[in-house]
Amino acid sequence: MIRFSSTVCVAALLGAQLLALPQCEPPPRPPVRSAPVNPGVPTPSPGAPAPAAPTTPNGPAPSGPSTPAPAPSGPRTSGPKPPTIPGGGGGPKTSGRGAPRGIPIVFTRGRSSKQRLAIDWEVPVPEKQHVGKQTVAAVKLDMRGALAKLAGADRRPLLVLRECTKCRGTDDALLTRSLDNERTMLLTGWFHCVRLPATVRERSHPLRVLFADRPDHVLFATFDGSQVHTLRGDQTQAEVWKTMSGLLRASYKRDAVNAVKDMLELLNQFDTLDSQDAEVSRRLDDTLEKRGPKSPQFRRLKSRHDALQAKRKELLAREKKLRDLQLK
Repeated sequence: MIRFSSTVCVAALLGAQLLALPQCEPPPRPPVRSAPVNPGVPTPSPGAPAPAAPTTPNGPAPSGPSTPAPAPSGPRTSGPKPPTIPGGGGGPKTSGRGAPRGIPIVFTRGRSSKQRLAIDWEVPVPEKQHVGKQTVAAVKLDMRGALAKLAGADRRPLLVLRECTKCRGTDDALLTRSLDNERTMLLTGWFHCVRLPATVRERSHPLRVLFADRPDHVLFATFDGSQVHTLRGDQTQAEVWKTMSGLLRASYKRDAVNAVKDMLELLNQFDTLDSQDAEVSRRLDDTLEKRGPKSPQFRRLKSRHDALQAKRKELLAREKKLRDLQLK
């Protein structure tokens, strides 16, 4: 009787179990993107050898969809994103080239600038003549007489705007809705601006000669009527500036175009001053109520407030000098 040790028996049993296991399959190959299957062409089995490359035919090859290149294996590593530059590619933009998208920033002028941009219109009242107990319309005037009537003792060039039923109470005939009108508004400061009603074209109106049966809405003229220019109301902004600049050169010694550039810069300074003045005044009132007029905080704010008022006087003096173009 043959005796086997326990170690030999265990090894034999393990070997038998290992032999009974199935053979390991080779590791799976990465999937390969294949071109679309053409009908009628047999698909080779996975274990079959790769077919030989087809030879290029003499004729032109039929067109078909190209096989996209396989994506590179492995995960992509993304580095840190570049910082967002205001107004650049990553930040919000508004409509327009290089402007931020989203809600547009609307810049509003301050109180002082709005006062200087307002057009000072004069609205004349037609005179009536009294014949006995009856009241009749004034005598009709010719062009020179009508302009002289409007100008009076004012030697500035005239800017006469005729209203109609559609533009009544507006400046649409002179200003442009879609563009900035600040330059036009500042130029009107050197004109004697007169607004006439739509009834000026009626035959009984004494100033009818200014527009008569013409479709013009705006009339520019020297005070003596030596130069007269009219615009229909649908003109471009460049035409308005050209006409206004020509009349101003004929009426003043100094250049109004350069003065307008300086005035626009002055408006920016008034806006800054108004904003600072409002903030300092608010803090000054609050400090006076809470800490009293003898507190150090109140004294500092009062000193700042006085400095702003001195700056305002300086801007006003500069504005007065800019506006004095000296009539010829």
